[in-house]
Amino acid sequence: MKGRVLLLLAAAAPLGCSGSGQERSGARPWRLWSAAREGPAPVVETGSLRPLRSSRLSPWFGRSEAAGPDEAPRILGDTRDAVATPAPTRFRVEVPAAAGLLRLRGAVRRPAGAFPPHPLRAEVFLRRPGEERPRSLAARILPDPREQPAAADWQALAADFEAPAGAVLEFVARNEGPGLADLPGAEVHWAELEIRRSAPGPRPPDVLLVTVDTLRADHLDLEGASLRELFLGGSGDGGAWWPRALSPSIWTLPSYASLFTARDDHGAGRGPFPAGGPDGAPDPRDYRILDPLPTLAEAFQEAGYATAMLHQNPLLEPWTGLDRGFGRYARLRDRPAEAVAEARSWWEEHEGSPRFLVLHLMAPHLPYDPELPGAGDAALPPDPLEGRDWAGFLSADHGPEERRRFFDLPEEEREALRRRYAAEVRSVHRALEPWIRELRDRSDLLLALHSDHGEEHWEHGGFEHGHAFVPEVAEVGLLLRGPGVRPGVYRDGPWRVRDLGPTLLRLAGLPLPPGFEGDLFHPAPEARCLQPLYRAEHGGLVRRPGGDAFLPFDPQEGAGGRPAQTPDPDLAAALAELGYAGGY
Repeated sequence: MKGRVLLLLAAAAPLGCSGSGQERSGARPWRLWSAAREGPAPVVETGSLRPLRSSRLSPWFGRSEAAGPDEAPRILGDTRDAVATPAPTRFRVEVPAAAGLLRLRGAVRRPAGAFPPHPLRAEVFLRRPGEERPRSLAARILPDPREQPAAADWQALAADFEAPAGAVLEFVARNEGPGLADLPGAEVHWAELEIRRSAPGPRPPDVLLVTVDTLRADHLDLEGASLRELFLGGSGDGGAWWPRALSPSIWTLPSYASLFTARDDHGAGRGPFPAGGPDGAPDPRDYRILDPLPTLAEAFQEAGYATAMLHQNPLLEPWTGLDRGFGRYARLRDRPAEAVAEARSWWEEHEGSPRFLVLHLMAPHLPYDPELPGAGDAALPPDPLEGRDWAGFLSADHGPEERRRFFDLPEEEREALRRRYAAEVRSVHRALEPWIRELRDRSDLLLALHSDHGEEHWEHGGFEHGHAFVPEVAEVGLLLRGPGVRPGVYRDGPWRVRDLGPTLLRLAGLPLPPGFEGDLFHPAPEARCLQPLYRAEHGGLVRRPGGDAFLPFDPQEGAGGRPAQTPDPDLAAALAELGYAGGY
């Protein structure tokens, strides 16, 4: 499958319903200790310990797969909450008092760099009161990544154990080999270290949000591949459906920033347009990253949830700030079936705790090239855009008329692209179908389907997205199913996609962060779709009960957030491993 061509955009810092919105009573019995958040603080006996966001990157980090998706690894980037310990380091933590079987979970990796090539050993011991020698629970040998690149990948570290009062876990990083244990060595990164109960008892519902990039609202109900029926049940009425919700923006970055912050003034997007008219030259775009606002993932994380986002879009890389609150934040190769398999694996690995997972699928974004063609797609017409430098065109600061001229195709070629787009949606349906059918009737799962924006197919003379606030781009369908969801079709009113986050938190019975006031079951006074990516005829769309109004386009008006900046030292080191100089 040909990789979707998205150009590198910036170098930047990583950084109603029945629920009441009030915190549930009692402690969080499913998570007893987290190295980053809960329970006793680790005590360093030798060496040192520092918290960080550790990024395992590939050469495709922040870039397209245009060099050939078959050459790209399955996981293009994998960022996790972690602590770093240089060899030799030993730290310990007291095991919280709890009866029954406990589960230690985490992962380790060895970042590449110029340091002694000795293999490292990362090991966890359990020391019970009165025992002279601790018992080894789990260990990993990490060779030099310059000789064995897989050593830089995250390696799972897990063990089940029982512990009496006063028991201690000891974490050891040291060189492996005779006479090397006490010599200075490389770092070990320990990610998402937690102790949880294996059988936690009552807990809040799991939350699975599937988000399909560039999905038109009118393609939720394709014949033989209805995503509405897949998510809401065979008749399609097993939950709530918003067929014309207004997206916060008509392109990816500001749309997801609104989804994760429940507001429009989040700062993420592009800065002002360059002075002067479009000249066909590459547009630097001055991308802006998310302001320091509370996020949806942070709310779930603080409530004790295991959190992850698996995505396929360079515009969602950690430099945007959208990764905040996700214990794991990974970009995967642009193949729907592989992404679903990775999501399913993470879901099963974290079965012992409440889970919040966002699964982003890039299809049906350009190029329309379905991964899993079905019987009806076998005779798809050739791609009319093959051989045209549409990716180069979309990287330039063009205007509306220039765009119309570039995509002014004969009707038969337009129809070919529409057919290929629909085949992409069917490919997404086929990839999701087995897993969603397995999950959807669970009584303890909130299941949602979302899209960041739609796609125009010449209904108003234009093509693709980011350029116009037309219904085919600005409106998306939302699906929601699970405990506390009031079934129905919500058609009229200014329904805001940005209210999905507060609605999920209410349904889960969790506290609402500041700014998370919206509710999908009660229409807002108005909804706004803002921020064109390209020079446009309008600057935004405001929807009120009395009708729609367009905002004027101002080339000097940008997102207003923080400019893209130099990566922090840990991400800069990870980039240096890949040969990037001065950012990427």
